[in-house]
Amino acid sequence: MSDFLAAAGRRWYVLVLGVLLTAGLGVGAAALSPPTYSARGLVLLLPPEEAVGAGGNPFLALGALDMPARIIVSFLDSPSARAGIEEAVPSVDYEVAMEEATRGPVIAIEVTASTPGGAMTALQDIAEAVPNTLARLQLELDVPAASAVTSMPLTMSTEAVKDTGGTTRAVVVAIGTGLAATVVATLSTDRLALRRAARWRAMPRSRGDTRPAGGDGPSGAAGQAGDAGTVAADSPRRAPAARRRAR
Repeated sequence: MSDFLAAAGRRWYVLVLGVLLTAGLGVGAAALSPPTYSARGLVLLLPPEEAVGAGGNPFLALGALDMPARIIVSFLDSPSARAGIEEAVPSVDYEVAMEEATRGPVIAIEVTASTPGGAMTALQDIAEAVPNTLARLQLELDVPAASAVTSMPLTMSTEAVKDTGGTTRAVVVAIGTGLAATVVATLSTDRLALRRAARWRAMPRSRGDTRPAGGDGPSGAAGQAGDAGTVAADSPRRAPAARRRAR
């Protein structure tokens, strides 16, 4: 930690640039991963009138409706049904399945869209498709009205729920990546700059230590002094010989 603080103090410009880029990454991640909106509903299938009887309770005759409910689920999950829903409400995703939390012909509808209005519209369309599909299939089979299975909305969302989980995860990942890259860039830049500075400081000393042979330095000076002394000592002996030759 102390190394990073010292490097950040020396390379503050790298740290500031990294923080700004990290903020930009966070904003971009939030824009690319907007929040979604979800809505949920349950539709209950009801037995025909002749199965209930006069004055009977339809909730006591739900045991035989599991198969019709699964047929409706299979149809609504088919590619043709999905194409119709997605054409009416673009960028919508939905799931239709049997409600496993209850024992009975309860169809669960879960819708996810990019807008709250889209989620509520798709939920309403799918919920209305349940009785319409029931009526169409039974009409094709010439089922008498007294023997026809019907349905009723059991519970429906009144407003879409905003889900920011995906946005939060994307922003956290982007900011974490940006901060990690900023720390690495700050430390790397500081170490590289310190190494270059050390090489520049060491370069003049290494050049000054290299001396030419017989040149500067104590040994060279001593050699020159010795040569000068030898010449001076030989001068008196050479002078008389030179005068005799001159005579």
